[in-house]
Amino acid sequence: MRRIILIFLVFTCVIHTGFSQENDTVRNTWHPSQGALLDGRTILKVNLPGLALGFYGFSAERVIGKHFSLVGNVGYFPSGNIPYASKLSELVKDDEGFLEMAQINSLTSSLEMRFYTGRKGYGRGFYISPYYKYGKSGFDNIKTQYINDEDEEYDISLNGNLKTHSGGILLGCQWLAGKRKNIVIDWSLLGVHVGYLDGNVLGDISPDINSQDQQDVKENIEDILDENLGKINLYKYTVNVSSNNADINIKGPWAFLRMSLSVGIRL
Repeated sequence: MRRIILIFLVFTCVIHTGFSQENDTVRNTWHPSQGALLDGRTILKVNLPGLALGFYGFSAERVIGKHFSLVGNVGYFPSGNIPYASKLSELVKDDEGFLEMAQINSLTSSLEMRFYTGRKGYGRGFYISPYYKYGKSGFDNIKTQYINDEDEEYDISLNGNLKTHSGGILLGCQWLAGKRKNIVIDWSLLGVHVGYLDGNVLGDISPDINSQDQQDVKENIEDILDENLGKINLYKYTVNVSSNNADINIKGPWAFLRMSLSVGIRL
């Protein structure tokens, strides 16, 4: 069903672009400077779905030629609770409530090269966009416990960060609306990027643990990583445990999907 909907949306964009291009070709009157506040080649946009989740995404597009533009994107999620954490906890059976207590934050930036198909162009119609994306995110305020063989309890406070570098390609469609064609609707239908991640998790242990417990904690963490990542030989991870902290570093491949709906103004 999702594939059928995606094909329909792409088909709609292409058909819409084709008919609109035919009208413009016949009239041959529209130019990006018409009805613009400046030269009509700069477009500022905001991501609508992200606002509902507390994520602030902004982009600026500069039309270089009829079929080519450059787009810069910045996204920011200020430190706060995970949206819909309680429902996610039920879904993944997070009995200890890690998702609900966690505080997260993120910052992303990307640079796109957009190629508009067909004869219309100037920031309108169906586009193909290769891009580079950088991401940095973090979490803290996750509390758990370690209980040794003597039933002694130790509190562990977890925090971590993740950095990613990715390259990908995006398909979408952009419309200009309004009497002066200054209102912009940008529908990024589907994007996928792959790259490299570097993650680090630090656990503060209180009170201090002895050397035997340090070894037990280290083996415990390594067993968990082996179980979840060990079968994927592309990942590398190291674990170091001292009397008052555990340091975990993970490096390996990264992949993610991208979709968005933005509105903006053409200047």
